[in-house]
Amino acid sequence: VMTCLDEPSQAAILAQDILNKLKEPFFVGDTEMKIRSSIGIAPIGAGDGADDPEVIIHHADMAMYMSKTQGGMRYSFFEPTAPDSVDDSGIVEKELRGALGKREFTAFFQPLYDIVLHKPLYLEVLARWCHPIKGLLLQGEFMDSAERYGLSREIDTQVLHLALSLAHEWLSEKLFEGRISFNVSPFYLEQPDFVQRFESALQAHDIAASYVAIDISEYVLLRESGWTLKTLTALREKGIEVIIDRLVFERSTIGSLFDHAVDAIKIDRSFTGMLDDPKVASMITTIADIAHSTGMRLIAEGVENETQWDFFQKLQCTIIQGFKHARPMNAEDTRAYLVNSLREAAKLDLVTSA
Repeated sequence: VMTCLDEPSQAAILAQDILNKLKEPFFVGDTEMKIRSSIGIAPIGAGDGADDPEVIIHHADMAMYMSKTQGGMRYSFFEPTAPDSVDDSGIVEKELRGALGKREFTAFFQPLYDIVLHKPLYLEVLARWCHPIKGLLLQGEFMDSAERYGLSREIDTQVLHLALSLAHEWLSEKLFEGRISFNVSPFYLEQPDFVQRFESALQAHDIAASYVAIDISEYVLLRESGWTLKTLTALREKGIEVIIDRLVFERSTIGSLFDHAVDAIKIDRSFTGMLDDPKVASMITTIADIAHSTGMRLIAEGVENETQWDFFQKLQCTIIQGFKHARPMNAEDTRAYLVNSLREAAKLDLVTSA
């Protein structure tokens, strides 16, 4: 918040300074990285509800998305008289709320497959929107908007209950004996009632905690939140596994792995796609050594070809996730996948016995 400004252009000067600073390259280990940024600026007290903090933030959000639609790396001022192209005159919010009421959000599942045991150990739950006009939308196509309108928690809850209902069927029919894995944002993990709400959902569908895992980003480890550590510990004490997702190999993150309650590490797909870079391959090897020495499971995400598959096998990383094995599937296809997996495992048992 900038105060005591003589004119709006002074806010623009600061915005440009921030853009200039953020675009400077920086290093994570030996890897050079860059950030693309977009800034939205909204005036306070300019009428149309601009004395309300929520309205002001919403205006700034709209201006920021305008910057994004114009290519990013720029700032934009909120223009109350301009067509609301970013917000589609409230259409997006209305559609999201309508979709919740009509239960258009569904759960897709992607297996995390153990290449030694020849069976899926986890089924990761991914949210999808069955849009009546646009068809099936991926999570990345609507969840940012849901966050802006405060609807992401409702969507996550709807998908959570659907996934648990399906999991109950598959577990009861003995089609699957692994864990259902849910992605949880740091924001929700730090809510005081998170453990209670999550446990209540499991009880509602008669799912034991031993059949559930949660995926959290490595950002959680960097926050150094005592409450988060308490939450992770409570989850593990109940039997829920904790998987660190999107690990980017920062030294501080690696150190935090020893201080937090973590069961498994997932190598991010962005690094899986860079195995031809000796530095990246070396970092992955280091993480594999840490995982093996501490008893944490190592999971390779984004495995799409034989080269990647072979690389992780040599590292004794036996759990893979990606198109090489299976794409995300709807409930019907997931059931068929589980039935086929049991058949294949039975064949292997027969061969071994013979």
